Amino acid sequence: MRSLHLYLSFLYNPKPFIDYEHENFMIIDKHIQLAKIKDIDQIASILKNGYLFSYISDKYSISLENIEKIEFIEKAKSIFKPYKKTWVYKVGREIQGFVTYKFKNNVSEISKLYINKQYQGKGLGKILFEQAIVESVENTDIIVYVINYNIRACKFYEKMGFELIMEEDNSHELLTSKFVGTKKYILNKEKVKMIKKIYLHLQH
Repeated sequence: MRSLHLYLSFLYNPKPFIDYEHENFMIIDKHIQLAKIKDIDQIASILKNGYLFSYISDKYSISLENIEKIEFIEKAKSIFKPYKKTWVYKVGREIQGFVTYKFKNNVSEISKLYINKQYQGKGLGKILFEQAIVESVENTDIIVYVINYNIRACKFYEKMGFELIMEEDNSHELLTSKFVGTKKYILNKEKVKMIKKIYLHLQH
């Protein structure tokens, strides 16, 4: 339980904010909202900054120029597919991070989690992560794929209780014709249930 660092949930928001306008699901922090189409530009900007911060690599020949060529607006639009749900964390009118949860072919996955650089290390990633877990499909493990040289992300998921189950090189086409290695992590359904149970208890 300590490895999940759930005490941060109590620290940031002792009682969840329940949003009854969106299918009665639970919102665990008042700054979190479901992503809307109007958020695409801000989400695309966070994505781009995340790529610039995390994915430039000499080993895989990924440069600033490569990343500048990516159509991040199109990548941002992809979060609105029917089998995905995305939450944003807003400070005022500005989105400072977002998480995308995907359920497809009976598999639960956190497919994206990005935080603006100036807000990293402040607990936003943990809050968004827990939001996705609380709203995940019941009785499923949750997986996440991480670019293998994104050490910060690997450490984050390990801290959140994920276990590394597979590592492959040149397995993911991060950019056109630019393949990188990935690490596959899993959060087992018992840990998922524990997080859900904590927030259900806080709701009442």
